[in-house]
Amino acid sequence: RNAERNQVELRAKVGDLYEPVDGRLFDLIISNPPQTPAPPGVQGSKIGGPDGLRYLEPLVRSAPDHLEAGGQLLTFVLSLADTRRFESLLSEQFRFRSLPAEARPFTWEEMNALHPGLEAYLQERRAQGLANFQEDGGVLQFMTRPFLAMRR
Repeated sequence: RNAERNQVELRAKVGDLYEPVDGRLFDLIISNPPQTPAPPGVQGSKIGGPDGLRYLEPLVRSAPDHLEAGGQLLTFVLSLADTRRFESLLSEQFRFRSLPAEARPFTWEEMNALHPGLEAYLQERRAQGLANFQEDGGVLQFMTRPFLAMRR
């Protein structure tokens, strides 16, 4: 509807990561896949595997094969995910910069609705330095940080 409202021609394709556009090159890829960490085996529309990078890792690793020279990848990472590992993945194939982060409030009820016991899992990851969230005035918040990565 947004494309129609703005008179933009759009073709949508459905598939697994780059499969629907195999063989094509782009100057810009934008992606924000599911990345909330959850215990192994947990599935869901917002769940990104045990470290939150289940979809981000193959997205980043395969992006250079789908970017023109000088092409860019714009993606986001939640501070609940393993952000250090994410930045390490980016640095293997890209020059990148992080853009200003934005706080996103959440509740434990919201997290436990995704998977019972998710609160304990995220608290454990936080204690290990693998997830970052804050409590400010009784409000829980994690950060969403965009990254702009340029193919080397």
